[in-house]
Amino acid sequence: MPLGRSCKAARLSWLCRAATIVSVTVVADVSTVVETLQTPALAVSEVLQCPELLPAAPGFYGWWSGRGAVGPVPHIPHPLDADVSLLYVGISPARETSAQTLRSRVVRNHLNGNVGSSTFRLVLAALLIDALDLHPFMRGTKVALSAVDNGRLSAWQREHLLLTSCARERPWEIEEQVIAQLTPPLNSTGNAAHAFYPAVRAARAEFRRRARAAPSTSPSLRTV
Repeated sequence: MPLGRSCKAARLSWLCRAATIVSVTVVADVSTVVETLQTPALAVSEVLQCPELLPAAPGFYGWWSGRGAVGPVPHIPHPLDADVSLLYVGISPARETSAQTLRSRVVRNHLNGNVGSSTFRLVLAALLIDALDLHPFMRGTKVALSAVDNGRLSAWQREHLLLTSCARERPWEIEEQVIAQLTPPLNSTGNAAHAFYPAVRAARAEFRRRARAAPSTSPSLRTV
């Protein structure tokens, strides 16, 4: 969808092609969530153009990409498009006391935050560290990227990622079951049996190692 389209036009296009950003019953069971996360995905550009396409509600989201976009990641095909690969499944919020929603988590943290505020963003950066020439550093106790590097990662996301979503109250109650059925390769929590789990852990560890080895004095361009 062209970025110049209005939010209203984006929403109409989404409805016409039965896209996946939908609200379902607050007590959706595991099979309903899994099925909804496997419906046609929206491009990141559409979500950024019209954030209202994401529910301002608790629930699940699924990150997808074109096959082979993240080199070593095994291909978990979308049931409607064999050239689209599942990368990661997340929830928002993660606990009862949080007011976070699907929309705020995806738009603020995953697409516009730094790696210290998003596990998915951090894993992507770790796997793409050489391809995107990223240089992590420590900001206090958290790993961070400079504004330039962070922008490069965001540009990659806008070019390659797709998104599905399913609203569901208290998503943490069935998170493990949903992950077990969908087998996303980039999840760590509740996914230790996945064949790609050791590679994800190793990439994250190397990313942090490089961050700790970076100069402790950060130039101004590191501010995001």
